[in-house]
Amino acid sequence: MKMIAFYNNKGGVGKTSTAINIAYTLSRRKNRVLLIDFDGQCNSSRFFTELTNDVSGCERAIINADEKPMIKKTRYDNIDIVTSSVRMNAISNEFVNLSDEEKQSNIIKFRQSAYDYIIVDMPPAMNDFTENVLTICDYVYVPIELGTFAVQGLARVTQKIANAGTKYACFASKYDKGNKADQELLEIMKKNLGDKVLNTVVPFSRAIKNSISYRITASEYMSWINPARCYERLADEIIRTVEQ
Repeated sequence: MKMIAFYNNKGGVGKTSTAINIAYTLSRRKNRVLLIDFDGQCNSSRFFTELTNDVSGCERAIINADEKPMIKKTRYDNIDIVTSSVRMNAISNEFVNLSDEEKQSNIIKFRQSAYDYIIVDMPPAMNDFTENVLTICDYVYVPIELGTFAVQGLARVTQKIANAGTKYACFASKYDKGNKADQELLEIMKKNLGDKVLNTVVPFSRAIKNSISYRITASEYMSWINPARCYERLADEIIRTVEQ
């Protein structure tokens, strides 16, 4: 079992879209996949399930030692999910009051050995909770929407991951190959991070955006176009790096 997080402390970079599409791609390859939604925006949860007003799958388990993560089925045979709710936005305030032992004990419960891959959709935050989650992951993948400020702020994100003792890699998200600035910033990122930058880029695509709106994956929406196929290539790279 490998536990993989998609994380950036900046929102809107394509983190959730990538988590959803990679989970689907891995499941299509006969892997059992568990997606954990730690993001209070709940977008992964809304994509895979019909959210109700009942307690979500993760909050009580994060705070209470006796609570186990509530795993729910999805419409995909090989994908299960631990859902989130808007209350996740306040969890960090409660989590910080736990002892170090309680924090690790409560988080480690989310490593479920019955699955081949666990995909973690992380919140766009840098706090005690996210730092503790990073420590139990096997690999963290950082999507970057290329921009001067995003590239400049990348060092802070990668340093936090490195401090957690977790391996990581970055990849360009919402990449506009016709934009000279995107090309130049991608080269700067590769120069600064070397083999920490994946070869696959996820392009800017209305098809990806529309597919999420329709609650289907990019491959289900338009499997023949490059934005959908890029998730196949990204999954290949993720498998290679995480299994090293």
